[in-house]
Amino acid sequence: MDKYLVDSDVIIWFLKSREKEVRLVENLSKIGNLYCSVITISEVRAGLTKQPEKVVKQLKNIFFPLDATFEIAEKAGAFKQKYRLDIADMLIAATAANFHLTLITYNKRHFPMPEVKLYSH
Repeated sequence: MDKYLVDSDVIIWFLKSREKEVRLVENLSKIGNLYCSVITISEVRAGLTKQPEKVVKQLKNIFFPLDATFEIAEKAGAFKQKYRLDIADMLIAATAANFHLTLITYNKRHFPMPEVKLYSH
């Protein structure tokens, strides 16, 4: 079974019910497991103005949230040092690498590290 880590940008469009992302999430959930980083939950939650608790609960029911562990934090720090990109993205990249998940994102340039497998849309 395939395992996917869904990035904030895709989740935001999914929550806005954009057809492309709704179909993507539905299709991938049939062939694999969908995960999100707790960092993604923070990013999405920060932008919510209506019913944030309800939306966060909905996310938890659709995506398996993954905590940032010591190993993920260390790897994210190494990614940040090497690639000089946003720390939130480096934590998400480290989560994908640590759990061997395929990352689904539209911001592929934020994830140049070879340890991270990117989903091809």
